[in-house]
Amino acid sequence: MATAPGVATRPYRGGGTINLQTRVPEELHQRYHQAARARGLSLSLYLEQLIELDPLAPPARESSDEEQALSA
Repeated sequence: MATAPGVATRPYRGGGTINLQTRVPEELHQRYHQAARARGLSLSLYLEQLIELDPLAPPARESSDEEQALSA
C-alpha cells in the first residue's frame, strides 16, 4: 500500500520485515491511523515507535554484522 506524500516511512533495511495483521474495533483502527497521520508517519513506523514507549516490552535486538550480510 502506497503512503501519502510527505509521510515518513521506515527506512528500507534490506529485508527482515514480516507482515503483521490483527483485528481491532473500527474506532481503534481509525484512532491509530489518525494518530500516525497527525505525526506525519506511516502506520507501520508509528507502531514501531509506539513499542519503544512500553516499559514492559523487551529491548530491541541488535542485528549482527553476519545477519546484515546475509540479508543483503
